[in-house]
Amino acid sequence: MPKRNFNWQIASFFTIVTVMAGYGVWWEIHNFHLLTVLLAIAMYLLCGLSITITYHRAGTHRAFKMKRWLWNATLVLSSGAVLLPFITWCRRHRDHHAFTDDPLRDPNCARPGFWGFLDTHIWSVISSAYRDKPIDLTEVEDPMVRWQYRWYGPIAATVGFLLPVSLSAIWGDAMGGLLVACGQRMFLQYNGAFAVNSAAHSLAFGSKPGGHWSSAVRVSWLPFGFLLAALSLGEVLGHERHHEKAQAWSTGVRGNFTDLVLRVMNRLGWVTLRES
Repeated sequence: MPKRNFNWQIASFFTIVTVMAGYGVWWEIHNFHLLTVLLAIAMYLLCGLSITITYHRAGTHRAFKMKRWLWNATLVLSSGAVLLPFITWCRRHRDHHAFTDDPLRDPNCARPGFWGFLDTHIWSVISSAYRDKPIDLTEVEDPMVRWQYRWYGPIAATVGFLLPVSLSAIWGDAMGGLLVACGQRMFLQYNGAFAVNSAAHSLAFGSKPGGHWSSAVRVSWLPFGFLLAALSLGEVLGHERHHEKAQAWSTGVRGNFTDLVLRVMNRLGWVTLRES
């Protein structure tokens, strides 16, 4: 197996988020505020859909076109998920599709079995053999993408932390904003995002109808499919079909929340979908 490098920065950040999420449970029991919970849900959807729609389907796979204002807004909102700048995320995901299951070139290389699922879901996120290629911003044509990359840290801190804390302070629950709308929301968002690379690539959670060639599986609805689909905003559903037709805007599986949102956006004229 190729040598892995442990990333202390990522490990420390995830540890802090996990502690915040755990303490958030205590806070909700003793200081529950409905507006803070609703804010956390809104942030989850806005930041999460900015990843699934803009980073993933429009950016990486170019499955459809978006209105410029929507592209710019979601590039900002996606930073609140704190899941890497657009350029880095897209490069890694394209490598994931180009070199699926290659332990050196696939940044999300899945390993078989339940322990392999845990390795992909947790350990490989903070200790990976994958190496990012150098980024030359002079080769990036989109000015908004360049801007997001240059200022990703301040943007992520503002959207991911300062915004929910400031809004929660309006109704007197700034600490709840930090622990619930930031900590718990990010903890669940990370697990939903990581499940696409772990559970959706593990036979412990699904099957391969038609003998699909890669480790990607069709996640079963029971017993965990509903939870995984909710956390990932539908991205775990029909994942083996996604690896077969990555440029299709939909996996064709009912219940995919991101597909539903895209259909609504298409009717509103915000995106232009093409036939899968």
